[in-house]
Amino acid sequence: MTASHVPPAGLGRLFSPAGPVTERRVSARAPVELPARWRPLGSPEAHSLALLFDLSPRGARLAGWIAFEFDHGDEIELLAEPDLAWRARVVRVLGGGEYGVHFLDVAPAVKQRLIHTVGLARAGHASWAVD
Repeated sequence: MTASHVPPAGLGRLFSPAGPVTERRVSARAPVELPARWRPLGSPEAHSLALLFDLSPRGARLAGWIAFEFDHGDEIELLAEPDLAWRARVVRVLGGGEYGVHFLDVAPAVKQRLIHTVGLARAGHASWAVD
């Protein structure tokens, strides 16, 4: 006769999810508060001050001093420095003028700067990486 292991009552639930677990995030985000500028894509208005939080090479959480009202799917122009510009799409409206954004059509040089910036942040240096 072989002994079978039966976990104590209730512990099995801790280790077996009630439903399928889906993880949408492809890369971990770094906790940052980096200055940037933003505006709606194609807007003739000047870019307004903003902060990027929870940065990854693929997206961020974004909020601005002048809270634009964006909807899911709206596109935004972002500038971190004169030579660091890219587009993002709103994927989450978080309220209070905050949005979760996914970066779009990022040029290879900008992508490398984002990757280096995330690396700096994980090492404890919250600043935009330089070329």
